[in-house]
Amino acid sequence: MVVGGMCESQSLLKTPKPFEDESLAGYVLRLTEGNFYEKVSYIYLSSDLWEIVRRRSKNGNLLNPLNDNMEKLSEIINCSIKDLAELTFASHDVKSPFFQYRKEPIPRQAIHTTKTKICPKCLAETAYHRKAWDLVPVTACIKHRIILIDRCPKCAKEISWSRTKVLECSCGQLFSEIPSKNITISESPISILFSKSNTKYLRQIQKNPLINLSLFDLFEVIVFFSWFISKNEKWKLRNKYIGKSLSNQEIHQLFSSVYKIFDDWPNNFIKFLDNIQESSLKQKDDSSIENHFGYFYTALYKHLDNKKNTKFLTVEFDEYLAKRWDGGYIATLRKSSSKNLNKKFIAASEVWKLYGIPAEAVKKYVSKGVFKGVIKKRGNATLILVEKESVEKYKQKIDDTFSTKETSEILGVYDRNVHELQKYGCIIAIRGPKIDGYPNWRFSKDSVYGLLEEIYIKIPATAAYTYNNDLINFRIALQIAGSLKFGIGQLVKGILDNDIKPVRLAKGEGLNQLELLRDGVRNYFLKLRAEEDSEYVTLREMVKITGVKREKIADWMKKGFLDFVVGETEEFKSTKQDFDLFLRTYVPLSIVAKQLNTNSTNLYQKLLNNNIVALTGPRVDGGKQYLYLKEEIDNYIVKVREIEFIHNNAY
Repeated sequence: MVVGGMCESQSLLKTPKPFEDESLAGYVLRLTEGNFYEKVSYIYLSSDLWEIVRRRSKNGNLLNPLNDNMEKLSEIINCSIKDLAELTFASHDVKSPFFQYRKEPIPRQAIHTTKTKICPKCLAETAYHRKAWDLVPVTACIKHRIILIDRCPKCAKEISWSRTKVLECSCGQLFSEIPSKNITISESPISILFSKSNTKYLRQIQKNPLINLSLFDLFEVIVFFSWFISKNEKWKLRNKYIGKSLSNQEIHQLFSSVYKIFDDWPNNFIKFLDNIQESSLKQKDDSSIENHFGYFYTALYKHLDNKKNTKFLTVEFDEYLAKRWDGGYIATLRKSSSKNLNKKFIAASEVWKLYGIPAEAVKKYVSKGVFKGVIKKRGNATLILVEKESVEKYKQKIDDTFSTKETSEILGVYDRNVHELQKYGCIIAIRGPKIDGYPNWRFSKDSVYGLLEEIYIKIPATAAYTYNNDLINFRIALQIAGSLKFGIGQLVKGILDNDIKPVRLAKGEGLNQLELLRDGVRNYFLKLRAEEDSEYVTLREMVKITGVKREKIADWMKKGFLDFVVGETEEFKSTKQDFDLFLRTYVPLSIVAKQLNTNSTNLYQKLLNNNIVALTGPRVDGGKQYLYLKEEIDNYIVKVREIEFIHNNAY
C-alpha cells in the first residue's frame, strides 16, 4: 500500500534527529515539511495512528507508547520508542491517568490540545517547535522575554497543527515575522515555575510558596485562584479547561495576578480574602462563612484541603477566620461551618471544660503570648478563640513541672532560695507572676534534675584532699557568700561555671550534699566583690561626687533618669557607664547655681524666662530636686559668660 507516494514499510527520505526539547507534534510537522507532504496526517496514517490522533484533537503530543502501538511510526521516522516517548507528554507509568512533563505528573488540562503557541524569535533562530509551548501555564518565552503567540495576526485564526510548515501559517504569514510583546522576567513567574528551565530565575522567586508545589499541584492552585479572580463563565472550575476558553494573553495576565496573591506571603493572600469577602457578601445580617465567602469557602476545602502540599492554604484561611474575620465566630463554632477551624481553634469556655483553665486566665495567656489565639469584642461580649494545639502543648509543659515547695525539697534549699536560683538561670520557671500572671511558680522538672546532674558530674572520682578542715559543706559556703553580700544564685552559678569546684558528696539532700574547698569559695567571692565594686557606683559615692542628697538621687533613679539595680543588701547602685552617661546628659539646679554664684530660686526663674524648663522638680512633678538637660544649661552658661564679658569690657 502506498500513501501519498510513500511505501508503508519504507522510512522517510529525510529523518533528522529530533531536538531534545522538541514536541512530537512539532517533530511530525517538521518531517511533513521536510519530506514535502501535503498534510501531517500522512505520517500518522502510514503509522496506523491517525484514528487515535484524530480522537485526541489531532495532537500527536497526546500519544503514549505504553498504550498506543507506535512501532510503525518508530520505523518510518527512524526514531526509537524511547526517544518518541520523550517527545510526548506521556507518563512512564502505564497505570497513571495523568500526563508528564520533566518527569513530573501534570493533568491533561495543562496541555494545549486544539491549538498551540510559538515564540517568533525562537523560530527565527532554529525552526522547530518547543515542547514547553504546548503547556497552558507557559505563556512567555523566558529566553527572549516575550509573550508567546497563539493566534495569527493576518488570518486571526488560532495557530494549530493543521498546517504543513513550521515557520508559516496556512494563510502565508511567516511566524518569525510576527511582532511580539516584550515583558520583564518579573512579569512571567508562572512560566518560570512551570518550565523549570532556569535555576537563576527560580532563585529570584524562592520566597513565594508556589515554588514548593509539584507541577500538578501548581496547575491546580493557579487555575483555582484564576477562576475567582476572573469569574469567567467560559470555563468551569471543576473542568479546568482554561487553555481552551482563554487566549494566551488572557491566561498570562490572569496567572500573573494569581502569582501576586502568593507574593509577600501571607499579606497579599489576606488582601485577596478581604476582597473575596466584600464581593461575596449578600445579606448583611447573615454571619455565616458561606454568606461572607461564598463558593470560595466550600471550593477551597473541596479542591485543596485534601492534599499535603496545598494544605497551607486552608491553614492560612483558618488563621484568617480566627484572627481577622469580623463575621460569625460563635456561629462557626456552634454549627461547625469550618471543620478545620473547629479542630484548630476552641473558645475559652471549651478551654475551661477540657483543661480546667478559667476564661480570665485564658485571656491573660493569649495577651501574653502563652496561648496562640485572638481576643475580639462582639458588642458587649468578649470573644476569645484559642489555638487548641498551643493549649495542649502548654498543658503538657505544665505537667512536667514542680511547685516551689517541691523544687526546694529536691534541691534541699529554702523556698526563697528557689527564686534566687531561677533569677540566675540555674533552673527554669515555666509559670509564675512575672511570666504569665499565674499566682504560683512552676519550675521545669528537667531543669531541676538537670541542675543536680550537671553539678554531680563535676565531682572527681577520687578526692585529692586529705585534710577535712579544708572542706566546708554547702551551708557554710552560703554563709561565706552572704558575708560578702552575695547569695545562693552566685554560689551555684560559680559551681556551674567551674569557678568553684565541688570536691565530694556527703550526707544530705540535693545541694546540701556538696562539700567544697573553703579557700576556693572565699577567693571566688572576694574576686567577685572586687569586680562588682569596680563596676558599680553606690548611692553613697554618687552623693560625694555630685554633692546632692541621696534621697534626691534615688528620686531621679525611680523616675528613670538614671538606670540602677538593687544590690543584695537592698542598696541602690548604678554601673559606672550609666552614671557617666547621666552626668553627661543631665545637671541638677544646685550645681548650676554654684557655677553661676547665685541661689537656686533666682536661677530657676531666670531659666524659665529663657524657656529652659526642668525635666523634674518640686513645681514640675513634685520631685525633690530640679534636673535639667545639660546641653541646654551649657548653652545658657555660654550666653551668660558672653554677656558678662561684654559688660566688663564696656567700662
